Amino acid sequence: MKNEFIVEFIRMLDAKNSFLELSQYVPGPKGVTLSREVKRVSPTMADLNSCFKDKIKGADIAIHNVVRVGRTQRFIPMIDLSISVFDDINLSKVSKLIDVPFYVYSSGRSYHVYFMTLLKHSEWIKFLGKCLLMNDRNTPFEIVDSRWIGHSLEKNYSALRITANNAQYLKKPELVMIGNEG
Repeated sequence: MKNEFIVEFIRMLDAKNSFLELSQYVPGPKGVTLSREVKRVSPTMADLNSCFKDKIKGADIAIHNVVRVGRTQRFIPMIDLSISVFDDINLSKVSKLIDVPFYVYSSGRSYHVYFMTLLKHSEWIKFLGKCLLMNDRNTPFEIVDSRWIGHSLEKNYSALRITANNAQYLKKPELVMIGNEG
């Protein structure tokens, strides 16, 4: 499981005192999850690669935005975009959300964005609100997947897939750019 964001994020964390959440899940129709197994793992590539020993056919792996640092829970800001093209206008909007480096992945039909920082719960809720406000009610399409934000708020965590083992996905998310560098 190689994902550039995860590799860089692990470098940022204190591996002795931190835990990431990943899940193995089986997607169903219309965004419904048929089953999900959540694992809390120390942020090392060895732990990440071996955390799901019993792989379920058609199941995918998702990274959750929940991170434990000691006894404190923090949240990785991440977004599931609804757009099929990541252009300069969308880059500008995403860049203004948080002034830290971010990773943009093409997931086949849309894009996933991960920011290189951790937020408190109240900051994460405000972040999701800012994401929703990126959607312009005067256009016929959404920039950010509002249903994904709804699921995130309902579950109290966000998750984005990092594999493509189920037939409904076109491809494994691929890094297309790093924004707000330097």
